[in-house]
Amino acid sequence: MNFKQIVTFAIVVQSLLFADALPYSVRDFNSSGEFYIDTRSSVNDIALSSNGDYLASASDDKKIRLWNQQNGKLLKILEGHTEAVTAIAISDDSLYIVSGSLNGELKLWDTTSGLLLKDFDGHADKINDIAMHDGYIITASSDQTIKIWDKESEKAVKTFEDKHTEEVNAVAISKDGKAFLSASNDKTIKLWSLEKQILLKTFKGHKDHVTSVVFSSDGSLIVSGSEDKSIKIWNRKSGKIIKTLKGHKNSVNSIAISNDGETIYSASGSFYGKDDNSIKIWSRKKGKVLSTLKGHHGYINSIKLNNDGEKLFSASEDKTIKVWNLKSKKLLETLQGERGEVNSVDISADGKYILSGSSDHKTRLWKTDKPMLYKVFNGQNDAIHSVAFSGDEKYISSGSGSIDGDLRYSLKVYDRESGKSIKTFNNNRYIEDVSVSTGRYIVAALQDSYDVKLWDRKKRHNSRTFKGHIGQVNAVDIGKEGTYIVSASNDKTVKLWSRPKGRIIHTFKGHEDTVTSVKISKDRLFIVSGSKDKTVKIWDRKKEILLKTLKGHKEQVNALAISDDGNYIVSASGNIDTDEGKSIKLWERKTGKLLQTFKENNKNPIHSLAISEHGKYIVSTTGENIKLWSSKNPSEPIKEFVAGANGNWAIFDNSTKKLYSHDNGKMLLKKEGVNIIQ
Repeated sequence: MNFKQIVTFAIVVQSLLFADALPYSVRDFNSSGEFYIDTRSSVNDIALSSNGDYLASASDDKKIRLWNQQNGKLLKILEGHTEAVTAIAISDDSLYIVSGSLNGELKLWDTTSGLLLKDFDGHADKINDIAMHDGYIITASSDQTIKIWDKESEKAVKTFEDKHTEEVNAVAISKDGKAFLSASNDKTIKLWSLEKQILLKTFKGHKDHVTSVVFSSDGSLIVSGSEDKSIKIWNRKSGKIIKTLKGHKNSVNSIAISNDGETIYSASGSFYGKDDNSIKIWSRKKGKVLSTLKGHHGYINSIKLNNDGEKLFSASEDKTIKVWNLKSKKLLETLQGERGEVNSVDISADGKYILSGSSDHKTRLWKTDKPMLYKVFNGQNDAIHSVAFSGDEKYISSGSGSIDGDLRYSLKVYDRESGKSIKTFNNNRYIEDVSVSTGRYIVAALQDSYDVKLWDRKKRHNSRTFKGHIGQVNAVDIGKEGTYIVSASNDKTVKLWSRPKGRIIHTFKGHEDTVTSVKISKDRLFIVSGSKDKTVKIWDRKKEILLKTLKGHKEQVNALAISDDGNYIVSASGNIDTDEGKSIKLWERKTGKLLQTFKENNKNPIHSLAISEHGKYIVSTTGENIKLWSSKNPSEPIKEFVAGANGNWAIFDNSTKKLYSHDNGKMLLKKEGVNIIQ
């Protein structure tokens, strides 16, 4: 995402700049640069299933992601924690996931369905690590305790208190399940009997917090990592240090050991992202570094070996999971969480409000006259693909869906002022586009079918399906009074429907390729459509004829909008596979004259547009951010809007050269690869 301007010095002001605004910071910029906000979240921990199928990750955004261990595909997102998820483990039989969070929540999940099975109650502070074996769960916490849980019970079966004198950072269970280890900020490692649940031995030797600890496969050795930048190898029986490995420049955060016990893997990192951030591969016997893996740009939190020892997985503060081939010592792939891509926008008639729908399941209402995010509408479980103001702008509708989902698609109607959900229409089709009449009717394009769906807001269970297209329906629009519906399809046609009669009035033919977008004017006199054939066509609704074809785009037309007064049309084009032809064009509807071509430098094509009542303002999105344009100035947008994770947002004002931002967690501005943390 890029804010095209700017940064050398910053003045952070935590204040309430407007009476009705949230606290935010302001930055002044006076030099050029490329900027974007990274909205993904830090990956705090990872776990691998023993059957080789799954990788589970825990993130700051309160979510657990389940990935295919073999191909890196994101399979599921598990939501339920109220704070950042800090630790995760998968059961020996791969059937269960256990997760712990910043506020001490401990949850049990079903791996196959992703359903939450149980909440455990016990820890009073952050859970730092989890280990599982044969139905037992062991947790390490910042409350200085270690707890043993039975997954069948909601209470801990054993709590070890006052043994460690500071936070407990890590736990590990021996392969035979008879013993476990704990590592603490008190600089010690403790060996426990899991069978008898008693302390057996304390290992001392580290000069700083011990962050990670593991058993060798045969249980004879213990390996630990510490903030003292060292790795220590211990004889389990004697408790003595066999070897100390030094080579990292920063804290050693996570340790792994090969099945044969010959190779040790260690991960390091700096919170400031400037120093080590590397994984080192060691010969245990020689105590020497065999190789160093570099690629993360942030503190590495966790590393795990797969069963055959051929791959290493690493999780980092840089918001990625990396998969390494240990034979070639090369990076295989990088797994990244979703960025909250903006899929759809709408603008109020007066241009004072922008509505956006994103892949992070949220619908947002922004103010344009004051630099602020005004309201967030929550309540949908999948990516928002389309948003719309109702004709009278009292209501907001958003359509969501997932191609891989299971009947999770929905359309919600919200009261604009209160933010409350007042209607939910569930549907078993993927909702691609939504339009709302002034009073009560909502129409949607069902992308995975050839149908148009109509709901009546006043009748919860009353819906109608309009059939007639012989290709996928890409876009719909409904007249403000709700009498007429128009739809655009892969079958190269535009259809005009009578909503009361539920039938096709006319099919408009003339496009030479897929019709991607369609709108009907407020006065219901004409229809505008855009196509992959690179043209915009204006049709007379009453005479049912083609009035004009607007040519000028060099690539397919992806989105369009008509001003409420009917005088202006705005269209956007672009192809994701090429760098050519990405543009926004403003046309005079009556003459077909091209008035402006707006300069859009983003690498992605624009896929959603809206225009205010008299064509004064235009809003667009490429998916990465939202831009507000003045029809008089095609060279740069007035403002740019970006929403991040954990309630973060930023608005860049080109006229004042100021960046307004609200930081409710971690938000990064990036300039040429350098992180600037607010």
